[in-house]
Amino acid sequence: MLEIIYISIYTFLGVLVLIGFKKQFSKSNTGIVFISLDQISVVIPFRNEAENLTNLIDSINRQSRFPKHIYFVNDHSEDDGLSLIHDLKCDFTILEMPENRFGKKQAIRLAVSNIKTDYLLTLDSDIELNEIYFESLEKLYIKDLLILPVVMKGKNFVQKLFELDFALSNAMNTSVSGLFRPFLASGANLLFKRSSFLKFDSFENHRTIASGDDIFLLSDFRKNNCSIELVTDVSCSVSTATPLSVKDFISQRLRWISKGNKVGDQLSNGLAVIAAMIHIGFSILLVLEIIHHKWIELILFVGLKMMLELVVYFPYFNKINRLKTWAMLPLSTFIYPIYIVVLMVLLPILKPKWKNRK
Repeated sequence: MLEIIYISIYTFLGVLVLIGFKKQFSKSNTGIVFISLDQISVVIPFRNEAENLTNLIDSINRQSRFPKHIYFVNDHSEDDGLSLIHDLKCDFTILEMPENRFGKKQAIRLAVSNIKTDYLLTLDSDIELNEIYFESLEKLYIKDLLILPVVMKGKNFVQKLFELDFALSNAMNTSVSGLFRPFLASGANLLFKRSSFLKFDSFENHRTIASGDDIFLLSDFRKNNCSIELVTDVSCSVSTATPLSVKDFISQRLRWISKGNKVGDQLSNGLAVIAAMIHIGFSILLVLEIIHHKWIELILFVGLKMMLELVVYFPYFNKINRLKTWAMLPLSTFIYPIYIVVLMVLLPILKPKWKNRK
């Protein structure tokens, strides 16, 4: 009986997710089309990123068109990444962070003080652009904030699981954006109006937190009723590698959860509670069926849940061209409950570091 109730609730939530996908994918933008890439300046903060900058610069050089200017902001790097930037084939400037300033958020603000264009595009130094990336930006209708897609890619089996987790978070953000509004943004690919940034930036309220430029910016724009759009066009996407190890992955997720808690978004927090209840409830029912040796019910229960997830998330994974990752969804049925418990236990204990800083 409890299994039937659980599957019924899960099916209802799945239908809502599908409705959210449909609404988000069919949205028709309204606004002012970008006239030219000359309206955009790119900001790329970096710190000890020599290994990643080569791939980024190569992907920029493959572009057929370029923005007005690219600003690289060196956050006290200690490797030779700085020298790699000079291979860039478009207009760029390297800004050095003063000794008393550090972190990505301060790097962005340093760049803003040097920028005169109407729009800013923040990119991470560990991403790669697709070959028509800059050209595709001219198809966008401008809002105060455009959340552009980021696709995480893993190489081995474990990293593919990391990729799956990232994709599921973005899938939920896409669906909820269709139903209500986006609750996540990534500074790895974020386009916004400079004047709105200068007007609504609340940096002083979170100065002591090194990361979180993206989620705090989304919060500032949302609280001030700015126009915000989640873009799902893959031609506007960038790709990034997954964390290399389980330790790196857990540290990254704890950092993301921590900065999310600082923002205090009720929608995001509510969704996190619902997700936790779903996974914990599944685990309890699973244990009860095993204890009472209900093997047929167990197989049907688990099979129905897996099938529902495959059906519900197919539209999103198909949209981002990651169907091989989608095929790994059944594994999350057993991994996620353990994963959530681990995060809940470690969150109050570990203080994650970012770029070798707390």
